[in-house]
Amino acid sequence: MPDEETQPKKKKKVPTWVWIVAGVFVLVVAVASGGGGDSSNDASDEGVAVVEEGDSTTQDAAEPEEVMEAEPEAEEPAAREETGYSDGTYFVGDEIEAAIYRSTGGGSCYWERLSGFGGSFDEIIANGSGPQSIAGISSTDIGFSSSGCGSWVPVESTFPDAALTSFGDGDYVVGSHIEPGTYRAEILDGCYWDRLSGFGGSFSEIIANGFEQPIVEISSSDAGFVSDGCGTWSRQG
Repeated sequence: MPDEETQPKKKKKVPTWVWIVAGVFVLVVAVASGGGGDSSNDASDEGVAVVEEGDSTTQDAAEPEEVMEAEPEAEEPAAREETGYSDGTYFVGDEIEAAIYRSTGGGSCYWERLSGFGGSFDEIIANGSGPQSIAGISSTDIGFSSSGCGSWVPVESTFPDAALTSFGDGDYVVGSHIEPGTYRAEILDGCYWDRLSGFGGSFSEIIANGFEQPIVEISSSDAGFVSDGCGTWSRQG
């Protein structure tokens, strides 16, 4: 029989344990020493293996949910201030709406409806001047420009509670600002007036006009009436 000392030694099954220490998986293999064997050799054969499987906080934790940032709400266009549109030059439709406006400025007011911005006289569709001017901007206009007019507000916002039978210089909507009827001017020298079928500023909208003619009959069918340098108008009946 072969010598017992020369027979190969059978290795014992080595138990293993797994602990989770501070969130780290640790695999520990027990050291088995063969009877009478060199512990250093056994240790090198069997050894103690420490295996870091990874931090459970990053591996085992659920993947963080993707945070969806809410899309910012579209900003609504800035509303026109109650004070109206100030003097300047505007793109019609983009910067100023097509509508009928009345100015809040003084007698130096001048305005133009434009077909372009080249600065030529040919691009002036129509114009107007005078205190409390009324300008009808069309949707086909390219631009609108004014100076010395103060602010432009929708004409409807300037209607009095009741139409007037006595009024001064300016532009008026007949039936809303002033009552139709026969009127006499306070001042004769330099007095100029227009009866209007519209407020676009074109000559074709002048129904009739007068210069230093102190009495005028304003019809209920007139769209507007313009007075400059006439002082106060008083209805005669």
